[in-house]
Parts: sequence; structure tokens; C-alpha cells
Amino acid sequence: MRWITVDELTAINRRSVEKSFLRDIGLLEGAASAPINLAAYEDETCLVRLAVRLIHAVAMAHAFEDGNKRTAFVGAKVFLDLNGATVALPDEILVGEWITEMIEHKIDQEEMCRRLEPFVVLPA
Repeated sequence: MRWITVDELTAINRRSVEKSFLRDIGLLEGAASAPINLAAYEDETCLVRLAVRLIHAVAMAHAFEDGNKRTAFVGAKVFLDLNGATVALPDEILVGEWITEMIEHKIDQEEMCRRLEPFVVLPA
């Protein structure tokens, strides 16, 4: 498994927003470790579930001044790509709305997985 790093998430944020500012590296480190912990302590191997855990953790941590949801989404997409999955989303705005629903507790991580799974082709 290839995990996305704090440095990679920071680089994603720099490319995503005009004025990137990391408010709290500790929060970002915790968020980056969330899918690692899910795999280590709950034996999770599903790439989509691990990606959704990353999305949730990065978006909720609010480690950056701006662009947390965008960074979370792109970071999860990079994580999936790095691990051999192909992501073909029909509408990134819709996915942004789903992320907002998840961080506002309108949907849970399992529902987010159900919504994303049809758009992710896992490696053989």
C-alpha cells in the first residue's frame, strides 16, 4: 500500500488555492495517518474505504486556511491512483457536495463509499 504523505497533501493544497497556508501541521499529520490507522487497527484493505477515511480526516481537520475539501478530494484521488485504481468521476462539483454532506454529518463514511464505488475501478 502506498500512503499519501503530509508533503504531498501540502503540495496539493498549494496547487489548489491562491494563497496556501498550513495552519497546523499536527492536524494534517493526524489526518494523513487516519487511513493508515484504519488499515493497521481494523484490517481495512478496501481502497475506496481508505480513500474516504482520508477525505473525511483531511476535510474535518481543517489544517489549511483554505481548500481543505479540495485538498481532501485530490489527495484521495492521488492515493487511489498511486495504488492502481482508476477514478472516473462524472462531476467533481457533485463530489464536493458529497464531501460537504459528510463533514456536516448528513451522510456517513459508508454512504460516501457507496456513492464513490461506482466511479472507481480497483486494480485486479
